[in-house]
Amino acid sequence: MSAFTNKQRTGILERLKHNHKYAVVIFYANASFPEKEALDFASVLDEGGWTVLGPFPSDSNTLEGIRIGVRDPRSPGPSAHLLLDVLVSVSINVSLATAPGGLPATPFEGCCLLLSPPRAD
Repeated sequence: MSAFTNKQRTGILERLKHNHKYAVVIFYANASFPEKEALDFASVLDEGGWTVLGPFPSDSNTLEGIRIGVRDPRSPGPSAHLLLDVLVSVSINVSLATAPGGLPATPFEGCCLLLSPPRAD
């Protein structure tokens, strides 16, 4: 299974290739989120011109679903805004969250992508 459809992948690439390039660090809940899907996200962001670090497994299960991790969700910065807009535009359910443990020190101008399965209701 893939993290997204071919149509979603094409939409992500189209939007990323025509915008500013940023950096993203990808973490996935290693006990519950498939590594292959985390690699799908890394691949499409890399192909879209972003600098991608990871994906790295994480033992943290404090977040559920797909989140864009930032220092302060009230002021997320341009990379998080762009990534949020791009993913929402292709119908991927995503939101902003405070990055667990913070982000790397400046001059890091990117954001984190935090991947966990959605909560089972």
